Amino acid sequence: MKKIISIFLIIIPIALPAQLSDFNDTIVKTVVLIEKKVGSKIQPHGTGFILYDYNSALRYIVTNKHIIGKHKSLYVSLPLKGMISNKKIILQDDNWEVTNNNIRGKVDLIPDSTVVFSRNYDLAVFKMEIPSHIVLSDNNDSISVERLSIPRSGILKLNQVEVGTDVYFIGFPFHIGTEIGYAYDTTRLFSDIASNPLVRKGLLSWKSERSNEFLIDGFSFGGNSGSPVITKIDRETGRSYLIGIVQGHLSEYDTTLKHSDYIKYNAGLARCISSDQILNLIEIYKEKCE
Repeated sequence: MKKIISIFLIIIPIALPAQLSDFNDTIVKTVVLIEKKVGSKIQPHGTGFILYDYNSALRYIVTNKHIIGKHKSLYVSLPLKGMISNKKIILQDDNWEVTNNNIRGKVDLIPDSTVVFSRNYDLAVFKMEIPSHIVLSDNNDSISVERLSIPRSGILKLNQVEVGTDVYFIGFPFHIGTEIGYAYDTTRLFSDIASNPLVRKGLLSWKSERSNEFLIDGFSFGGNSGSPVITKIDRETGRSYLIGIVQGHLSEYDTTLKHSDYIKYNAGLARCISSDQILNLIEIYKEKCE
């Protein structure tokens, strides 16, 4: 009589590693909301980001020239760690104030003294001394300011980045992530008590050795001006890198209409300036303002 041998296959489930994100969310904390005063109110105006100078307590704020415009002063807002509602605040610097869960600083803009502009590109750089924490007067506790910054070692020049690279750009289009939020009819949507920028993904779609501008296959809108453009995380170094700044977008027209009725459309290509020019402008700032 033949023996029948039964074989049981035991399958042990193996947990697969979670998919690693390509986005470095700490970069968000280098982005600042730039505001302007309209009448008696301070309103969102654009985006900037912080670069770190290893030899100074000051931080460089990088944005677009058209954001500065003819303003003699603007405001920079950064989020605070922790809730501070209904608590008294002590600030040692009169140029800073606390609004909701932001700390807002005023900067006076004096060309070639406190701010410099690129001659050929839509770029501006100014410096601010950003406090690292604030003190609550009711119990002498302190709250940290979210003031992370991009160091020089976190910057790549355009010739170091290939076309087709996935990138992200971070800013405040349509006032999303600000106290005002996105206006829909009479409703304000997607607002926040602390500045909380929107992250968008794109693709480095065009660059040239003849140009310090490049194009991203991605939609940029009003409020994205001044947004930093960063690469996805490099798996070898574990870091993301700044490669430029958004200055606007390309538009096209509906040519099926009469010329007087042409409608301008966002072409879905964000126009950007390379980090090469950002670094050049910082050197000019050092020569003129330090």
